[in-house]
Parts: sequence; C-alpha cells; structure tokens
Amino acid sequence: MVLIFIQTDKMKREKLLTIAVVLLFVLNIATIGFLFLQRGHRPPPMRMEKFIPESLGFNEEQIQQFDGLRKDHHAQMQLLDEQNKQVLVSYLQLLEADFINTLQKDSLEKIISGIQQARATVTLNHFQKLKMICNASQKQKFNALIPELTRVITDQHNNPLKP
Repeated sequence: MVLIFIQTDKMKREKLLTIAVVLLFVLNIATIGFLFLQRGHRPPPMRMEKFIPESLGFNEEQIQQFDGLRKDHHAQMQLLDEQNKQVLVSYLQLLEADFINTLQKDSLEKIISGIQQARATVTLNHFQKLKMICNASQKQKFNALIPELTRVITDQHNNPLKP
C-alpha cells in the first residue's frame, strides 16, 4: 500500500515538473518573440547630420558650415572619449591594491569630472556656433528643436555601455 502511494506521488511530481518546464518554455518563446517584434517597431535612429539641416531649412553654404562644425565637434568629443577611457582604466586599476589610495582616487575623480565638464562645454559651444549660422527664422526653428536635441543627446549618454 505504501509503495502505491509513493509511486502515485512520484508520478504527480513528474507531471507537475513537466507542466512547469513546458510553461517556462512557452514563456521564453513569447518573451523572445515580443522583444524581437518590438525592435522592428522602433523608429530608426535619428541622423542629426541630415535632421538638423532639413529641419532648419539650411541652404548649401549653411550645410557646408554645419558639416565643418559637426566634424570639429566629433573630433573634440572623440579626443575627450579617449582621455576618459584612459583615466577610467587607471581608476579601475586602483582595485588591484588591497587598499585604495584615497589621494589617487580623488585625483582621478577630479580628472573624470573635468572631462565630463569639457564634454558639456564642447557640446554647448557646438550648438552656439550652429545657432550663429542660422538666420532669424531659422533661429526660431532651432529654439523649437532644443527639446528634441536634448532628448537625443541625453539618450546617447545614458547608454554608454553597449554589449
């Protein structure tokens, strides 16, 4: 009698585990499908080198000026990014020691802060120069673009690590 009860209990457990595994499998497939389908419905990333001149109605001369400003800004930001990477490597290498040198840590943190401040300054200066090449009606359009520009810039900086 005890043997029949144990066998029945074991069969119930196996059946319950089988149902659980199938349910988890279906949930995984549904999640993957949802994520895959969501990617297809996202708007394509905004190409600022086309969006800004088109939105502001730049003429050919302004487009040339904008391209120069954009290239200068990009070069400055790349330089700052490289400096930031080098400092972050040094900062994280502090972990190799059993005790972190507070003076080194503070010094590196100040450098990192300075780089972030320089990035913000370079970006602000870039957009000031961009606004200076606009005529009066384009400046009004530029001011209307500021919320969108802010969103794009902050989205780029909120996701610095990409797997």
